[in-house]
Amino acid sequence: MQVFTTTVGLDGNSPYEVTVTGMDLNFKSDKKNMLKRPFTATPRSKELTHDALYREAVELKEYREYEEALSLFRKCLQADSLHFGALTDIAELHYRSGLYDSALFLVNKVLRNDTYHPKANYLAGITYKAKGDFINAIESFGWAARSMEFRSAAYAHMAALKIQEGDYQLAHHYAQQSLSYNKYNFNALHSLAVIYRKQNSKEKAENVLNEILQYDALNHFAYYEKSVLTRSQGDLQKFQEVVKNEFPYQTYLEVALEYLSYGLKEEAIEVLSKAPQHPLIKIWTAYLKDDANILQEVAAASPAFVFPYRTETVQALEWATSKSDSWKFKYYLALNYHTLQRTQESAKLLEACSPAADYAPFFLTRANLSGDSRQKLADLQTANRLAPEEWRTWNYLINHYENTGDYKQQLATAGKAYKKFKNSYTLGFGYAKALLNNGQYEASLNVLKKLYILPFEGSSEGRVIYEQATLLSALDLIKNKKYKNALDRIEASREWPENLGVGKPYDTDDRIQDYLTAYCLDKLGRKDEVSQWYDKVIEASRKFYTRPTTNNVLPFIIYDRNNDTQSAKTLVDKIKKADTSSRPAQRWVIAVAEKDQAAMNALAKDLEDNRYVDFVQKILNLE
Repeated sequence: MQVFTTTVGLDGNSPYEVTVTGMDLNFKSDKKNMLKRPFTATPRSKELTHDALYREAVELKEYREYEEALSLFRKCLQADSLHFGALTDIAELHYRSGLYDSALFLVNKVLRNDTYHPKANYLAGITYKAKGDFINAIESFGWAARSMEFRSAAYAHMAALKIQEGDYQLAHHYAQQSLSYNKYNFNALHSLAVIYRKQNSKEKAENVLNEILQYDALNHFAYYEKSVLTRSQGDLQKFQEVVKNEFPYQTYLEVALEYLSYGLKEEAIEVLSKAPQHPLIKIWTAYLKDDANILQEVAAASPAFVFPYRTETVQALEWATSKSDSWKFKYYLALNYHTLQRTQESAKLLEACSPAADYAPFFLTRANLSGDSRQKLADLQTANRLAPEEWRTWNYLINHYENTGDYKQQLATAGKAYKKFKNSYTLGFGYAKALLNNGQYEASLNVLKKLYILPFEGSSEGRVIYEQATLLSALDLIKNKKYKNALDRIEASREWPENLGVGKPYDTDDRIQDYLTAYCLDKLGRKDEVSQWYDKVIEASRKFYTRPTTNNVLPFIIYDRNNDTQSAKTLVDKIKKADTSSRPAQRWVIAVAEKDQAAMNALAKDLEDNRYVDFVQKILNLE
């Protein structure tokens, strides 16, 4: 497909209309049909209200940043202890973590003040259901069903509960109620199919299953339920053929757990018996059969690619740890706890696995969760010793040395890894960073030239390290008064090499390069060229001052040299009013501009990992 370009001559103020036939695109210059909806956010105030805190926490929850979300929800409750939104959202997160009593404590706090609260009633319903308290679950779902938001889902849960109790007539009623408000509620449709099978209404069951597959041609439960209904080997084979993913055992487990949610243990066991062999399948089979002997097979099997993450699996793993002394069950349960944000319980279990554990990913996991630097280093070294052919064990160890400031050991380890894994751009990049951290800037650049970093979302670090190495090399040349060579290096630092995994953005912030160019030209006696580069710094600062970057210091150096106190004050005031003014980099810029050494010292810890602070400090110290 080629880009179509054309030119039409118009008087300056003449109205015009552009229509793209076949694409339903139309634009009129008078803009009479423009939407009036606001598309820019209101500038955020420095002091957030509890409602603003709540909205921010909800956003974090939606992004699955659960720990940060919990922290903000709790701050919101400090301001308003009966903030129903915060109480119900914390309860929801506790439910997700399998902390059912904590979830009920919070929702009941809401229900004491608003017995009709839809979300609180719905959360109470699913929590009571998880605890096996069907009476209170049904009662809570009944109140939740008064709300359109939860009506279909609540009735579907009520249908499932009545299937568990064997009351198929009432289960049918609730399933139909659910479908009255959402005909695409697959949980309700699944319930109907099971109800009709249990009532020996084969034709009705088949009709429901066909309806499901009409809506969702890859519905695994419908395919499997059809094989249960017909007892046909052909239908079972159809189900097996539809399961085409990287972890097919998870699909079988998903179907088994749905049967278990209906109280149909035998059907669940039957599904698992047809699943691909996998430790989690065997653990669930052992749990449902209450047969600890099956766990011996799991204990003997490799723990590779065993990733328990479901809330439901906690109960099976807790049972397994009570029946077997193998460290693997503690490890699996720790992984599951960690996924559900139960980090303290996870850490205790991982500690209890020693010294029997002999699996490198176990030590990498424990190192990742450990707050003790010495323990973390010991675990990373053990992982590397157990799996020296696995590049990740080297990568984690290299990163640890960098994070703890042990750059000498970082370089030694990265050098060995780079020689061992020549084709790994991850370890090659780690080696380039290690060389940079040890002041070997040219060597770092030589390594970067040989790398091909695959582009991915947020893959800017390759170019960042390239810029840093090039600029630090230039600063070394400036220190040695090699200004012509420094100019070459400064110019090179503006480049965006294609092999480093990121493209050049539309607006680049080259103020460091512009400032250093002016400095070198001045030292070379090319005075007539200097002002244009300083002007570029000033002009770019008018555009980029809202960005939280230490580059914002550079115009103040120029203003200070020119005794232009008014321009400096104007820019400081603008930065102080910016939405980003509370960010550490901006606060540091303000402190430098106002020569507030105490504030600069106070911000040192927040900015200790920001190498561009070092750049600006070196620029400030230039003669």
